[in-house]
Amino acid sequence: MNTNEEMVERLRSNGVIGSRIAECMLKFPREDFLPPLLEKDAYKDTPLPISNSQTTSAPSMIGIMLREAEIEEGMGVLEVGTGSGWQTALLSCLTGKTGRVYTLEVFRDIHEAAKSSLSHLPNVESMFGDGVAGHPSSAPYDRIIVSAAASEPYAGLLSQLREGGIMIIPLRGPYFQHLYKITKTSQGIKKEGVCPVLFVPMYEGGKLPPK
Repeated sequence: MNTNEEMVERLRSNGVIGSRIAECMLKFPREDFLPPLLEKDAYKDTPLPISNSQTTSAPSMIGIMLREAEIEEGMGVLEVGTGSGWQTALLSCLTGKTGRVYTLEVFRDIHEAAKSSLSHLPNVESMFGDGVAGHPSSAPYDRIIVSAAASEPYAGLLSQLREGGIMIIPLRGPYFQHLYKITKTSQGIKKEGVCPVLFVPMYEGGKLPPK
């Protein structure tokens, strides 16, 4: 796939995304959120490196996550892991003028680069911070999307999810990772498996602080 239009049409025709996500991908081309040296690979369906040993997910993976999140206009969304900012821009498009996207990035240089790319979007708030802790001051959220492989669906994040809300999160096990759709109901938590995945691990603290 050599153009944004070809990539979007392939994802749509394969059933990965619907018309609303397709429209947003056409509005915000992936290449606009990549370093110049990677622009030639923008429409390959593969993860691409950014910095700090992090990656931006493959377009099909982002499409699946957005599809499963069932985002509607006017929703409040917390994104854990801004990365390149492309998924953030798509969330901005999907939530619309009456929605709000709060995005957290734990690596400062990645945060600064994405914040610059997203500065023209009035419904996006880019923050530097620990995604495990979430952003309690703007909770509850209609949707929470985690873009790194977590060890568990963190209790702190679940507490910030509105009843009826959905969290999309990749979880790592002893040998494999799997993407889950978690819905918060009045009876508790409903956890549904979506597909096997391979994400960079979530930063959960350790000896080396994020740069």
